[in-house]
Amino acid sequence: MKPEEAILMMRNRIDTASEIAGKGTDGKAFEDMEMAITALKEIQQYREIGTVEECREAVEKQTQKKCAIDSCPDHTHYKCPSCGQIELSIYKHGFPRLGRITKYCENCGQALIDEN
Repeated sequence: MKPEEAILMMRNRIDTASEIAGKGTDGKAFEDMEMAITALKEIQQYREIGTVEECREAVEKQTQKKCAIDSCPDHTHYKCPSCGQIELSIYKHGFPRLGRITKYCENCGQALIDEN
């Protein structure tokens, strides 16, 4: 059963019970069901945003991280700490710098810190 169906069924039950009970109810008789309907609606809104894991992953990607450094005798690679893509290579034997450290990894979107 989908949340929308559950909400509709609960609304129908409240309406039916109200008709049966008549005017003798004080308005609080179905407060628990109204709270359940409100909770279901809130859950639906959160599900539209994404799961908790998806939100954590998004926050993690937005948190700036230092590039991983992979050094050899003739060059140094600065790699994205999340996906390993080489962002910048610096060669020691006359080659220029190849690439650059951008604000975000072009491969996975991880926020990067340029401490070069």
